[in-house]
Amino acid sequence: MNKLLYRVFFSAITRMALGIALLFTDPLSVTFRYLIVIIFLLPVIRYIVHEWQQTGMDIFFNGYPSLGIISHVFITTGIAALYVLVVAHVLQVYSTSYFWWILIVIVPVICWYLLFGKDAPPTERREHNRRALLRTLAFYIIPFFFAVNYAFDFFTPVYTKYYITRSDHHTYTSYDPDISETAVYYFYLLPAGSITGTSRWQTVSQNDYYGVERYGRYNGRDSLHYLVMDKWKGRDSVSAHFREQFQLLLLRTDTVPSRQTVSHRLYEQFQDGDYLHKEEHRGLFGFKWVSYH
Repeated sequence: MNKLLYRVFFSAITRMALGIALLFTDPLSVTFRYLIVIIFLLPVIRYIVHEWQQTGMDIFFNGYPSLGIISHVFITTGIAALYVLVVAHVLQVYSTSYFWWILIVIVPVICWYLLFGKDAPPTERREHNRRALLRTLAFYIIPFFFAVNYAFDFFTPVYTKYYITRSDHHTYTSYDPDISETAVYYFYLLPAGSITGTSRWQTVSQNDYYGVERYGRYNGRDSLHYLVMDKWKGRDSVSAHFREQFQLLLLRTDTVPSRQTVSHRLYEQFQDGDYLHKEEHRGLFGFKWVSYH
């Protein structure tokens, strides 16, 4: 029974499978919440079981058949790559730069080397098990901390609703020889509370038509403020002289949209004319994060 437990429950293969499952799980789902706890608790439970049975923990490759050095290299490389992907998956909820992602990957490596990299492995079983646990937690603790910060954040968020008047993106030439171009994505957001009616077409004069821009502000003859959603000009087929006609698609509002930079994932998720619900969360440990739906 113990051998089966070590082979299946505590093996590195199991942890890889759980890590891959985590990559395909929505970070804001209930499944993610408990999956991240299970992954974190596995090495802790393994340590407790070994200490209870007074057995020694292998550093890494405990519990599966010996298939030679190739399998060890494959598993070590696979877990290293998986760790980087999991860190990126956990941090995607935060509005942060890639610098912090890289830092969170590097810091555990530095801590591991400073604490355990120089010293010879201890011969005493208890110390050996303790160091094996700390080696694992050195890599697990930071992603777990930031995941729990939002996965178990049940505080009431600050809620804001926006109307996406339009979306846009620009591609900039990069001076980095390894990166040819950089794409930046934008939403033009109008606070939903500022909209006091539905959009409607209105016939205007030629001067008014050319005097405003699409998505610009228009002051109507009724002394109300509008946002120009679209413009149209053409021939009036009803008139005997087919006079040119000018129309504006107006949305009544007292403000103008603000341009905000968004991620490519969010840019692909919404379209012009959609409502964007933004929730700013406090975070269980005080690290703020934002969700959109």
